[in-house]
Amino acid sequence: MVNISNLIKYYLLISIFINNFIQAQNYKEYKIKAEKKSSTLDNLNIIYFDEKCEKIIPSLFDPIFIFHQNYVGGQRIGENPILLQIPFFIFQFTGNKYYLKDSYFLNYFQGYFIKYYSDNICYFGLSMSYPNDTKELNENEVLLSYLKENKQINKKIFSFDKFILNEDTINTNFYFGDTHNDFSSNEGIIGTCKINEEDIFWGCSFNEMIINNKSIPLTKTKDNKLYKIYLTTEDHSITFPKELKSENDMKEIIFDNKCNDYDRANKYFTCNNVFNGNDYIPLKLISEDINITLELDNFKRYYLDKDNDDEIIRINFSNENYIIFPLILFKQFHVQFDAEKKVINFYTTNSSLLQAKQEKKETPKNEEEGSSGLTTFLVILIILLIIGIGLGVFYFIRKRKNKVEKDINRFTKFEDEEDFKNMNENKVY
Repeated sequence: MVNISNLIKYYLLISIFINNFIQAQNYKEYKIKAEKKSSTLDNLNIIYFDEKCEKIIPSLFDPIFIFHQNYVGGQRIGENPILLQIPFFIFQFTGNKYYLKDSYFLNYFQGYFIKYYSDNICYFGLSMSYPNDTKELNENEVLLSYLKENKQINKKIFSFDKFILNEDTINTNFYFGDTHNDFSSNEGIIGTCKINEEDIFWGCSFNEMIINNKSIPLTKTKDNKLYKIYLTTEDHSITFPKELKSENDMKEIIFDNKCNDYDRANKYFTCNNVFNGNDYIPLKLISEDINITLELDNFKRYYLDKDNDDEIIRINFSNENYIIFPLILFKQFHVQFDAEKKVINFYTTNSSLLQAKQEKKETPKNEEEGSSGLTTFLVILIILLIIGIGLGVFYFIRKRKNKVEKDINRFTKFEDEEDFKNMNENKVY
């Protein structure tokens, strides 16, 4: 006899499997670490064995792969070198353009790259585009765009998980190519800041910054516009415009004269008792959409050599009109960079670190609506097919069972009739 309860169980299991398969995220996952050293903290780099790259740095300012000059492989494209002038660095990248024709970088990716003189360091370019004065580079050669157009990734999205601070390293996970589960679930708190439409780098604007309980308005005096705050993975120093706060302002007003004169050579303040025994000072950013609390570190927490009690605050002052925050300030958040919607998302389960003032749900684009509708249709179709197959199997088994029962009944009836006939023939009158 067919057990209907078992059929229902099988149906539910298959449905759950198919639903999980459809909803599975298709990002690539990599481990990232930064080593603590005697007097500094190493760059964040992807943990991946590649004899051609001593380090692989995920770069928020670089638009393509950049390999060192000794990197072997690739097909050279064009005669003229690429001139890549990134305004946030004091140098420019100049090198010939190549294509990874016969090999894959990080086991998955092919794309364009340039060779640049460095000590076996490679860069994994993650910026949305390139500066206008860049030469010999096309928009379809930008890494994020190229990988999506060639179906090596699903979406131009990547994220860095919350940092884990160990005794001698910082560790996190890097998710590349699709939305992480944290940002599609109903758990935790998600804050969003929009990137300016004209921007090619990852940054947002905030109205106010609070450090050491001192408020710093982030409105420029010249044009009354907000300063842009760009995020970087290439360095651990904060960069402030001199017109926002000077070296003396930071020392006297913000840090209550508890710091020595600014060390311009090493780009840091040496202070005493600014942190009040803690490893960091809360740094709060306030906008119309979110309030987010970061950690301005005492950099001695990342030094293996802690012989003295001096406190180190790494700050750089520039003549530019933007602010740069290292990703390490956001260590308590899972930070997602979404080039599809041009937003940066922050995820945490700690409501004291993030308050989303307004939750604005954007109307999906036609393409996303079509994709979502197609997925829904496929899910429904698959479920209907499973139900149809289950009912078909049930009907077949039931029909076969009825046929067998009829045959048995017919055979039994035939035997009964034969017995009855034999009894009549043998009956004695």
